[in-house]
Amino acid sequence: MHFPALTAYLLKIITAGLVAFTLAACSEDSAAPAAEDLELTGTSDSSRASVNESSDPDDDFTYLAPSNGTLTITLSDFGDGNTIDLDLFASGLSGPQFSTSFNPVEIIVMTVTTGETVTITVDAFSTGNTTVSYLLEVNLVP
Repeated sequence: MHFPALTAYLLKIITAGLVAFTLAACSEDSAAPAAEDLELTGTSDSSRASVNESSDPDDDFTYLAPSNGTLTITLSDFGDGNTIDLDLFASGLSGPQFSTSFNPVEIIVMTVTTGETVTITVDAFSTGNTTVSYLLEVNLVP
């Protein structure tokens, strides 16, 4: 089977140098302000933040699952998708995940277990060197 959209997206990730995305990669962003290393909690939570491909290329969030269930992570409200390109990644017990949807809304759906920590990264793939605000939401259906 051929998956042209997935292949194109994977090439985009490789080009951006994100092929080695792991939990360790999420902790490398020690230069980012502590306010952007945020926690999301409960069955439904959200955060507004911003990124810039030059000065603040990614934001890292952690989510602690309060119960077993299906976690939906949504990245939205960051522009029309024509000039701004933000990418969404997550990593938990099931390994690295990336959004299979594209701008202007990015979504990851994954299964989590009680007490599992999920690391979520919003990456400023292309922002035209401007600061771009966004909305990150998590929703858990037990």
